[in-house]
Amino acid sequence: EELADILAAFEDLRAHADGEVKVSVRSAAPLTAAQRSSIEALVKDLRAETKTVVLDETTDPSLIAGAVLKVGATQIDT
Repeated sequence: EELADILAAFEDLRAHADGEVKVSVRSAAPLTAAQRSSIEALVKDLRAETKTVVLDETTDPSLIAGAVLKVGATQIDT
């Protein structure tokens, strides 16, 4: 488990150095290609150093509509 934690920390450092940002997206319905592009553009606008956006998508039927984005400690409810 310790080795897995070290590997995860190293991967986070590598991603940050490469300008990669991971975004957790919970949405009421599966995202369309246009929605994915909009989310990527939003994240790049919020974080100028971002080169690549990696989406971790989850469909959550308990949401009535819209999506909840989490980028690091920042949460955006749309």
